[in-house]
Amino acid sequence: MPNSAKLKPSPSVPRADLSPHLAEEPRLAPGDSAAKAFRLIAASALAQAAANAAVLARARRPEALHQLRVGLRRLRAAVSLFKPMLADDAMDGIKAELKWITGELGPARDLDVFLTDSYRPLLEPHRDWPELANLGHALREARTVAYDRAQAAATSTRFGVLIHDVSDWVDHGAWTTAAEPKLTALRARSIGRLAPDLLDGSRAKLIKHGRGLEKLDAESRHKLRIRGKRLRYATGFFGSLYAATEPRALKRFGKASRHLTSALGDQTDIHAAMSMAAEIAAASPPRIAYTAGLVAAARLTGETKAMKVSRKALDAFEGAKPFW
Repeated sequence: MPNSAKLKPSPSVPRADLSPHLAEEPRLAPGDSAAKAFRLIAASALAQAAANAAVLARARRPEALHQLRVGLRRLRAAVSLFKPMLADDAMDGIKAELKWITGELGPARDLDVFLTDSYRPLLEPHRDWPELANLGHALREARTVAYDRAQAAATSTRFGVLIHDVSDWVDHGAWTTAAEPKLTALRARSIGRLAPDLLDGSRAKLIKHGRGLEKLDAESRHKLRIRGKRLRYATGFFGSLYAATEPRALKRFGKASRHLTSALGDQTDIHAAMSMAAEIAAASPPRIAYTAGLVAAARLTGETKAMKVSRKALDAFEGAKPFW
């Protein structure tokens, strides 16, 4: 691992310029076509990703990194939701590039989470643990390397081309003019009629795959969380259609979906902590490797509670009245 224990200093810029950019959900009207709705949703996600990439290029702000990833996930969720309408020769390449940039940003975010949720809570109660301070040094070393990678990706020509290509594809891609009657009908369908079908389908799949929660392995629970996030993003995408007519139901459903993804996220983070500790241990002297194992084991003690919280959140979500 590198020898510097701190993240590299960021250029001095005004504080306001370094604020993370949260999602600004699109304003949809029931009569908008599905094609128009997708353009508005995709534009919102692209704007969020680009704005946070600009912040990350100038300063290593964990929340900007997180919101950049959220913007990219929202874009991927939109593509998944509208996939039948979007199928053209460019889509696979765009999805591959979105997967690339997500992979470049992931290690930095994983280390931020491990430091915040697994390592730092143990500093006070376990000051007597051997090599705990040196483990922190190793983690910060690894985070420096991960942020080097994330910043390089966010400022790369490849990422700039990706943002340009996706924007161009959203506005002028082959999917926008495909002459097949089925695709033409899909583009023209009103979002007011389409949104309930999309939300119903996402909700049904999430409930179906969640009923065997206790028997799912870590990878399957992670996939369930992804389904939950996609539905959560869809709730945001289409929320403006129902904000005036079903405000309470929209709020309750949104709250239930947030609680569910948060609970599933805690389970994912527990197992990610095990993988992170193993990775750090493999690159560290034995005493640091041992302490990394202690940190991961301490986090693993919360697994039973996390499962109970996830089950409760899933049951509450299933009981939440759809707002559409």
